[in-house]
Amino acid sequence: MGLKASINGREGSRREQGGGKWRWDQEAKRALTMIIRNLSFLTSVCLGTALLVGCATTNRPTTRAEGPDLSPIVGQAVTPAGHLVLACVRQALAANTYDMVGDDGDSRLIRFTCSGGEAEALFSALADRSANIGSEWQAGAVTYRSTERAARNLYGVDLCWRDAITYGDERATYACHFNLNLGGFIRD
Repeated sequence: MGLKASINGREGSRREQGGGKWRWDQEAKRALTMIIRNLSFLTSVCLGTALLVGCATTNRPTTRAEGPDLSPIVGQAVTPAGHLVLACVRQALAANTYDMVGDDGDSRLIRFTCSGGEAEALFSALADRSANIGSEWQAGAVTYRSTERAARNLYGVDLCWRDAITYGDERATYACHFNLNLGGFIRD
């Protein structure tokens, strides 16, 4: 007594064996294995595609951005540290101690240099911040403090220094550089 099954156009027969178990012949087993593999592959492809499409669309903004946000930025009152920087810039403008520095690209800065009491006040004000962020260093008898840590070099770094080389500690001199970044506008 044999039952016939058609898989992929091929006929296979099941024969009854002892104990009531049915057995597929080898060809039917291979065909069934192939179907399962193909289904597994197709299922994986479909699931993978669904995940990719889902992930690709979840981070899209809800509204289409037409360009940069050009709404005005609200300002705040200048801090005491900001007033110290402004005093330095005022002194540099009055004494004509400013110049332009540039990197190899489009970046150009106007660098303001102040000295004396304005620079000493800024140098002192930078003490805690420089200690906290690791932006104080020594070169001989000169101590430098910057507003931020230097990334590659001192280009664009706002800093103050105390020079005790010339007159010793009791008559050390102070100076600061502060930069105004205007980019390529001031290049030519």
